[in-house]
Amino acid sequence: MRVRGRALGRVAMGAGVVGLAVVSAAAVAVPVAGSQPREVGRSAIEPRLVVDRAVSPLSRYRAYFADDLYDAPLFTIGDLAGDVERVRIAALPFFDGSEFTAVAPSGYTPLRFQHVPSALAVSGDGVSATLTVDALEGPWAPLPGELGGVTFGGPRATALVDSFYYAPQAGIAVVALDGGVAAGDAFTASAAAAPDIDLAQAGPSPGAAAVPADLIPSRCATGSRRRE
Repeated sequence: MRVRGRALGRVAMGAGVVGLAVVSAAAVAVPVAGSQPREVGRSAIEPRLVVDRAVSPLSRYRAYFADDLYDAPLFTIGDLAGDVERVRIAALPFFDGSEFTAVAPSGYTPLRFQHVPSALAVSGDGVSATLTVDALEGPWAPLPGELGGVTFGGPRATALVDSFYYAPQAGIAVVALDGGVAAGDAFTASAAAAPDIDLAQAGPSPGAAAVPADLIPSRCATGSRRRE
């Protein structure tokens, strides 16, 4: 009887320990699960894939002139500090010989996107602004200049922290979530204002290159006439 009593005591004690472990696990798991929505992790996308799959920024830009979007504000700017004259939405840093594109052609090094640390070193006149998305669509996030730091607001602020990527070499940012930016997303960015560059500083036009005269056959020279 004593043996059976001791065995039952051990069983009861073991059940109590298991029950305590289950209760403790539930107490820890509930707040963690509540603070980290599972759908955020599933909707995150590699930033390079986002750019490769995205509609060209030029095509997206032309779509904003459609009747239903012509008068719709793309985003609003608030809490402005400094001289902001331009807001960059996207860039086309590659030229494949026939067109400019956001996707690296064969033989080019693709853009390298990174999460933004607490601050990036920038040079130039400092500016800051809060940009709140309205009708803007696609992965491109609006920026007031060369990014120095960014914080997020709106209903998706937590998701934006994990899905915001920046490519310093091109000065562009993307939101790596399905659909990209959404109405209500807010970006408070500190940056260096883009410098003013006139056409002379931008270099010669790609179409202005001339072929040396000695390489042009006489029959192809301007003003020549074909002999009968």
